[in-house]
Amino acid sequence: MTRSNYSYLLSLSLALSLAGYPLGAAVAEILALNNTILSIAIRLIIGAISIIFILKFLAGNRAKSNVHLLQVAIFFWAIYLIRMYYDTIISAFPMFMQPYEYWIWGIGGSFVPMIGFALVIHEERHGLAHFRWQFAFFLIAAVLIALTASTVVNTDFGEAATGRLNLTALNPISLGHVGTSLFLLSFWALFCWSSQTNWIATGMYAGSAILGLFLMISSNSRGPLVAFLLVLAVAVVTLQTSKKFAILILGLFAAAVFVPVVTLIDSIYGTVIYDRLLGQSQLEEGNVLDRYERYIIAMESFAEKPFFGTGMEVEAIGGYPHNVVVESFISVGLFGAFAFMALLVALSVKAFVVLSRDTGYGWLSRIFLQYAVGAQFSGAIYSSTVFWAATGAMIAVAWPEHSNRLLQRTQVIGIRASRHSKARELVHLHSPDPAKP
Repeated sequence: MTRSNYSYLLSLSLALSLAGYPLGAAVAEILALNNTILSIAIRLIIGAISIIFILKFLAGNRAKSNVHLLQVAIFFWAIYLIRMYYDTIISAFPMFMQPYEYWIWGIGGSFVPMIGFALVIHEERHGLAHFRWQFAFFLIAAVLIALTASTVVNTDFGEAATGRLNLTALNPISLGHVGTSLFLLSFWALFCWSSQTNWIATGMYAGSAILGLFLMISSNSRGPLVAFLLVLAVAVVTLQTSKKFAILILGLFAAAVFVPVVTLIDSIYGTVIYDRLLGQSQLEEGNVLDRYERYIIAMESFAEKPFFGTGMEVEAIGGYPHNVVVESFISVGLFGAFAFMALLVALSVKAFVVLSRDTGYGWLSRIFLQYAVGAQFSGAIYSSTVFWAATGAMIAVAWPEHSNRLLQRTQVIGIRASRHSKARELVHLHSPDPAKP
């Protein structure tokens, strides 16, 4: 396999891991297909490519940087898989899903892709090419979602209005994250991609950012919104001073039109954005109270067995606590939870450094931070597939200082080789020709 094909495989697998499921859900909605079949096909492609990456690594193409982060991730997953084996095979504890589903999501959807992406050598020069694939997939998914989404869901009792934009196979939270990702990618292209000077492309990225904001707001989900605000704040902090002024002007304009725009969206699409996000105290909203109660009950369960944890799920809350950090404590105990938090903190610091140095993978740092924050509001460890894919990719991305040292070393070696070649040419020119008398 040539290096070019290898890079295409990485771009494709990353795009499918990050945006493949919502894209498949939108296609299934339009064509009236069974989304489960499309989802399985996408997961199989990602898994197959990940296995190729792992085999290529074992064959000798080894990325030695960031090995300690990978070791921490493998340590956590080793303990977590032991817990999964005990809960689904040995224990009689009633689980929320069928046992095989945990293994399919945990191994096939999260662990194997994370390992595959972590073992790939993410070259700096390929960062922009990978970005184009991610942007294209998210943009196509967002356009299709915007054309087909509604606020009505089908239940056993008929249709019901939810006040939140969704698809049949894509819940409002996932839909909101699609919008957030599209905005963050567009933001990176507009303000951080220094070589981007094409006005047509600038207009496309600006329009995509607006589309992303629309989906994020219309999903009426707090997780994507909180992730958006935090990652945007970090991104603005790392921008150059001249660009911060432009962001400030745009931010003031957005604040001025926010309420009228939200009211307009509510009236057109039947959403209840204003009431859900602004109409009452968040502490009085039932869903928020439910989340807090889940956290408290989960940590009380952890206190019973702090060293080994009590299980992947808590019977008193009927499943997982919708916070991966809290879940790490109840599922694998203190040592596993500390390993998970160490990995999360280290990669967050690394993402911030990559952002501040404005490397070719600055877009990936934003996506990782988005889903790291989002995982604190919804989802489980075994099913947070996008988070684990971004985690594996962030593990493999070299620290900016390391990249700079490699670049400088390559330049020095190139200069030395050039000087040596010129010296040999001079020696050859001045040496006598043995064929002449």
